[in-house]
Amino acid sequence: MISERFIEYYREHFFQEDEKWLQDFLTALASPLLKSFRIDETKKSKESVLDSLKKQWYLPYATNIPNVFTFDRIPDFNPFERRLGFSLEHLLGYIYIQELAAAHSVHVLSDWKVHHDNFLILDMASSPGWKTTQLAEQYPESFIIANEPTRERIPQILQNLDRMGSSNIAVTLYPWQFFSSTPEVFDRILLDAPCSWEGTVFKTFDAVKNWHIKNIKTIARLQEKLISAACTSLKVGWEMIYSTCTLNLLENEWVLESIEKNFPGCFEITFEKKYWPHIDGTWGFFVSKIKKLQSVVSKQTFPPKSINSDIFPIGKQDIQHIEWFFDTEDIWGYDFFRYKNKILAVRGGKNAEYARNNFYCMRFWEEIANIQDGVYKWTHFAGKKLYSSKIPEYKIEWSEEALDEYLRWWNLKVDTVIRWYVNLYFENERIGLDFIQDDGTLSNLFPPQWRRK
Repeated sequence: MISERFIEYYREHFFQEDEKWLQDFLTALASPLLKSFRIDETKKSKESVLDSLKKQWYLPYATNIPNVFTFDRIPDFNPFERRLGFSLEHLLGYIYIQELAAAHSVHVLSDWKVHHDNFLILDMASSPGWKTTQLAEQYPESFIIANEPTRERIPQILQNLDRMGSSNIAVTLYPWQFFSSTPEVFDRILLDAPCSWEGTVFKTFDAVKNWHIKNIKTIARLQEKLISAACTSLKVGWEMIYSTCTLNLLENEWVLESIEKNFPGCFEITFEKKYWPHIDGTWGFFVSKIKKLQSVVSKQTFPPKSINSDIFPIGKQDIQHIEWFFDTEDIWGYDFFRYKNKILAVRGGKNAEYARNNFYCMRFWEEIANIQDGVYKWTHFAGKKLYSSKIPEYKIEWSEEALDEYLRWWNLKVDTVIRWYVNLYFENERIGLDFIQDDGTLSNLFPPQWRRK
C-alpha cells in the first residue's frame, strides 16, 4: 500500500486545494499502463515495422513521439506469435521496449530532430541502455560514452547495445566523481539520475510503501553531486538533460536549485516538465534541460586515466581483407580497429578517437570478425550492418517456421552445395550472415543471449 507519509507530502506540496486531483493521481499512479516501444528508423521503416507487428496480432497506438507507440494485442493470436521481447523486430534491434515518458528526455535534448554533427556525448548513468541507444539514433554521426557506475549492471547494457547494433558507442565503468575531473569535455550530457522511483508504483509498491522524507533527502544529496559533476564536464554553450522517474520537489526542483547555489550565473534552465500519471497517462517522470553559460572551477582530482593501449587502428592487410569481403559503400563511414584477435567497426570519427585515447572503454564497438589461425570469421553483426556482393547469389529465405527454429538455435541443415557464407533473409529482408559447414548445417552465428525461448 501507499505510505500515508507519501500521501501527505503530495497533498501538502501539490494538491493542497484539490483532494479529487490527489485521489486521481494516486489511482493513476498505481494503475497498469500500456507498454510502449520505440522504432529505430535507421534500420527499418516505421511503416514496415508496424505492418509486421499487426500481422503478429499486435495493436500499436500512436503517441506524441513519432517513432514511439503504445501497444496491446488481441487475445486470440497466431501460434507463432511470441511476446514482443521475442519477436523478430525486437531480436534484430528494430524496436526497443521503452516507457513513453522516459522516451521524452532524449527528444528534449535533441530538440526533436536527428543531428548529423559529430558530437561527443555522455550518458552518465546508462543502464539498461534504452536512452543510450536512443541517443545513437538521434545523433548517428556522434560518439557516445555510455557510463554505468555499477559493475553488476554492465552485462544488461552490453546485451542491449549488442542487440541494437549501435556502432558509435563505448561503455565505461566510472564512479560519478570521475567526471568532475574531466572539465568541459562533452557537447551533450544525459543524466537520468538514480532516484526513489516514486513514479513507477504501477510496477511495485516498494518505492512508496515505506516512503520517508529522510530517505528522499539522502537520494537528493547524491543527485546534487551527480549533477555538479555533469555540469563540470559539459562544454560552455552546450546543453544537458537532468531527469528522474520521480515527482517530488527534493529530487527535481531542489536539485536544479543546487546548480545556482554551487555555480551562480553559470547555468540556465531552458526546459522543465513533469509527466503526471493522471494527466499524461504515463508513469511519473521529470525532465529538465540545462544550458552552460560559462566555465566552472572543479576542485575534484582523480588518478590519471587509463587508455586503451590494446585497441589500435588496424593495418593495411586487415583493411584489404575487409574491403575484399564487403562492398566499399557499406564500410564507408566506419573506422576499423584491432583488439587482440578481434576486428572492431566504429563510427564517430574524431570523437571516437578522443574517447579511445582518454577513457578506458570496457567495450569499444562493434566486433565484425575474429581471426583464428589467420582466417577471418565474420560475425552476425557484420551481416546485419554490411553487405557482401562477393557471397554467392544463393541466399536462404526463411519460412516463419524455419526462422522460429533458427532463433531457438535448433540445429538446421540446408540443401545446397555451398560451404561458405550466405545471407539470411525473411520476407525479402536481410537479417544476418551465416556459414554453411561441411555437413550442410548452419553455424548459427545468431548470438546466444538473444535466443528465442
